[in-house]
Amino acid sequence: MGKEKRIPSFFLLSGFLFILGYFLMAPSLGFFTPQTFSTTGGPFNFVPISDDLYRSPIRHFPPWELASIFWKVFLLLPASVCLALYLSVRRSPFLEKFQNAAIFKSSKYFYLLSLLTLLSFIIILSTTMFVLRRTPVTDDENAYLAQANIMLGGHILAPPPPVEKNFTNTFIITSGSMLTGKYTLGHPALLAVGKALAGTFYAIPILLALLTIWLTYLIGKEMYDLKTGILAAFFLSISPFFLLNASTLLSHAPTLFFLALFTFAFLKGTKRRGAGWGLLTGLAIGAAFNIRQMSALGFALPFVFWLLWRLFSHKEGSSHIPFILSCVAGFAAWGIFTLWYNRLVTGSPFTFPFNYYDPSERLGFGPMLQDFRYTHTPLKGLQNLLVSMGRFNLWFLGVPWSLLFILPVLFQKVSAWADRACGVVILTFCIAYIFYYSPGVPDTGPVYYFEMLLPVCLLTARGIFLLKERTPSEGQQPTAGNSSSFPMPHLSAFATYFLAVSLILSLITFWPEKVLYMSSLTEKLRESYELVEKSVEQPALVFIRSLPQAGWVYGYRLTDPYLQGPLLYCRDLGPEKIVDVIHHFPKRHYYILSYNSDKGQSELIPFTKKDLDNYLHPK
Repeated sequence: MGKEKRIPSFFLLSGFLFILGYFLMAPSLGFFTPQTFSTTGGPFNFVPISDDLYRSPIRHFPPWELASIFWKVFLLLPASVCLALYLSVRRSPFLEKFQNAAIFKSSKYFYLLSLLTLLSFIIILSTTMFVLRRTPVTDDENAYLAQANIMLGGHILAPPPPVEKNFTNTFIITSGSMLTGKYTLGHPALLAVGKALAGTFYAIPILLALLTIWLTYLIGKEMYDLKTGILAAFFLSISPFFLLNASTLLSHAPTLFFLALFTFAFLKGTKRRGAGWGLLTGLAIGAAFNIRQMSALGFALPFVFWLLWRLFSHKEGSSHIPFILSCVAGFAAWGIFTLWYNRLVTGSPFTFPFNYYDPSERLGFGPMLQDFRYTHTPLKGLQNLLVSMGRFNLWFLGVPWSLLFILPVLFQKVSAWADRACGVVILTFCIAYIFYYSPGVPDTGPVYYFEMLLPVCLLTARGIFLLKERTPSEGQQPTAGNSSSFPMPHLSAFATYFLAVSLILSLITFWPEKVLYMSSLTEKLRESYELVEKSVEQPALVFIRSLPQAGWVYGYRLTDPYLQGPLLYCRDLGPEKIVDVIHHFPKRHYYILSYNSDKGQSELIPFTKKDLDNYLHPK
């Protein structure tokens, strides 16, 4: 009996020693201190990815992150196993009560989903306010904000700047007769509506992210059962990947919402074969396509193929015609709007603004991005995928074994149709992005694969319950011989505790690392603008000579796309160009903003027209 007690105690002690070892070595490896940023550059002559995109840090893990992943696997994974073994051998009555909880069997699920939604809202809001501090961490967000502000001003496009080169900005189109961002209008419109109704650009993205939790539950319930839907919603609501990106102004969270709405409406519509569900399905996938074309195509292809198969190969295929026609009508409404906006910006309905902004940025293989001497190949596309999957495995649940819980689905003898459906969506999604030259910037995770969270959450929940279903009952548990001194752990109990310990370790390791990293990043990104806001006398025009070298933001803030606000920024392209800009913006206070890399701080220098004249025409 004494030995029987010592063995579980051994697992408990071993688990805590592994965790202690990680935290003892973490300070010397810099895991819990602000890290250097994943890439550096400047707003004008930036070199974010060296002169060769193939050697870009976006295709590799930085050394400190590799070290963190290695020691998590080497120390924290065994810790999770040991603690899960200890807890499952002890067979806590609490776990048995939880596994048989009425929450999986009755209307009480509403309270659990409400609690998960509230918890996610608190985390997202806290991250937005106190970690990111409402700071764009990518130039994409700056472009979205520019387009949203243009719409809030009552127009679709803003007039072009009077001196184009000085106001040229990353991801901002200033050529021709307009100023606008390089993206389609769907996501900026959502930001503008949120600003108009709730006073903040973050309102609609956060709302849609929270609604996605409920849609995930509904999809899981429709494809599997109630308990799988609840667990899938739980995984989404606590995923660091989901929560951090939902805290930004990036377009991925709204796209995930529309793809989830599309999936739910499709499931309902193909069962009931009603035109109403078909219209909602088409509108949802049309909205997703308008926002993120590649994500929508990669996600929706299996659904399209299934419908075509049912239509032409099934004896009842004709019964799907009302659903299909209404679905096409819904998608066409968004499609026509997208083509109209394309033509408005680019002159061609089939040329998207992002390609008009940079014609060398395209899909497929071969030479592209000539300034970086880059040629995209299938091998590089596969490398992008592998790097992104490595990041997804880390970011999904915050531990480098996040995708481990899908394994029971992969190794089951006969898979359910829902398992196959989720797998095919993941496959087509990944194949689609092999044709894109970049794996995406890594600061907020593998963002191009963000929408893959929906099928991954479903398969993870499915894997957990498969373990429970295939585990023998207590009376059937194997023993280690007649003289066994060590009770064998119950497999489903072990899996549940292993998951719980993993999530706790994510909370005390992954989350602090990323919070420190993003806080440091946003502090550096804000530093120049905070100096300006507290120092300039308005109305002011600030000429940016250089900005802090941090993160993936290379453009300056476009405070007013109509260039009429009390505080404007533009490039410093030399005294002659400054004179030209001042001619178009008289009666302002003028400053030059630069970043002193030796001192590690921004400097703001005021000047007058007289100072400029003396410089250009010295006596």
